Amino acid sequence: MNWKLGYFVGIFLTFTGCAIQPNPDLLPTIQYLAQNPSPKPDFINSVEPGPGTVSFGSPEINVQIYTGAIVEAGDTGATLQEQILSSRRFFINGQALPDYVYVRWEIPGVMNSVVHGVATGAIYFIFNPDLAAGTHLLEVQVRSTSNKLYSYSWVIEVATPISSTTTP
Repeated sequence: MNWKLGYFVGIFLTFTGCAIQPNPDLLPTIQYLAQNPSPKPDFINSVEPGPGTVSFGSPEINVQIYTGAIVEAGDTGATLQEQILSSRRFFINGQALPDYVYVRWEIPGVMNSVVHGVATGAIYFIFNPDLAAGTHLLEVQVRSTSNKLYSYSWVIEVATPISSTTTP
């Protein structure tokens, strides 16, 4: 992770209660993306776990959005940040997640400026949903200040953790 001068705002969310179950209605989409992962778009620096990852137990999900791919003429760091934070949406198996996620905004140099027409930096979203064993469809969406939609979907698999108990 690149640690530049910046500031952060946020909340870390852990979902409790019932685990998020795989959605059989999304099986054709999940199977297609599992076999044909979408290329990572310019507005995504990284997603963890990445497409096709198999996790033993429910993983922490990290999404890093590159603001330079979303910035438009006239944006400032502050207007761009506000737009991304207010328009972000995360989906697991087609279900929107609550708005409470850990957020870290990072932009080098002066925080409320656009350098050469591009606000370069990243916003990190980290959340820890309780995913049941199975294959899950993840999606992130954000909008630019002109309301252009940026979206990325990928598939991960959660495997049942291996038990360390032995039988007599």
